[in-house]
Amino acid sequence: MANIIGSYTTYGWENLLQKKWKNLRIWTNFSLSKNDYNFDSFSPSVFPNNFELSFANATGISYQQKQFSISLASRFHTGRPYTSINETTPIVNIDFNPSILFNTPNQENLPIYFQVNASADYSVSINESELKLGASIMNIFNSRTALNEFYELNNSADAVLTRRLNNIGFTPNVFATFYF
Repeated sequence: MANIIGSYTTYGWENLLQKKWKNLRIWTNFSLSKNDYNFDSFSPSVFPNNFELSFANATGISYQQKQFSISLASRFHTGRPYTSINETTPIVNIDFNPSILFNTPNQENLPIYFQVNASADYSVSINESELKLGASIMNIFNSRTALNEFYELNNSADAVLTRRLNNIGFTPNVFATFYF
C-alpha cells in the first residue's frame, strides 16, 4: 500500500430534455464525462477514476389520466473502470506476507449496464385524505450486470477470490401510500 498525494480531475457534459403534451411526459438525461486520478509519484501517473461512467443515459415516459398514472423508464451506462489481477502470477510473496499482484490501475471496464423499470398507481380520495395504490417492476428483463468487482485472498492466502457485486434482478413491488 502506498501513501501518496494526488488530484482528481473531471470533465463532462450533461443534458436533460423534457417534453409534456397534455397527459404524456417524456424525458431523457444523458452525460459524457472523463474522470481521472493524477499522482505524480505513481506509475502510471494518470488513470481513470473508479466511479467514471464515460456515458450514461436515463430515459422515461409517463402517462397520467385523472387518478391513474403509468410510467416506463430505462437506465444505461458504460461499465466502471476496475483494476484486474495478473492472471499469470496473481499472488506475490506467497510464503511470507502474500499479496495480490494487480495490473495497471483501472484499465479494464465492467460490462455495460442496462435496466428497464415500470410502475403504475391509482389514487383514491377518502374525505380530505388520499390513498395511492400501485405496483412496480424493477429490472423487467432480469438483466444481471456487474456494478463492482474486487479481489481478496482466501483464508490460506494461496488463492485469489473474485467478488462481484451485481445489480438486483427482476423485482416486483406493490405499495400503498396514505396521505392525510
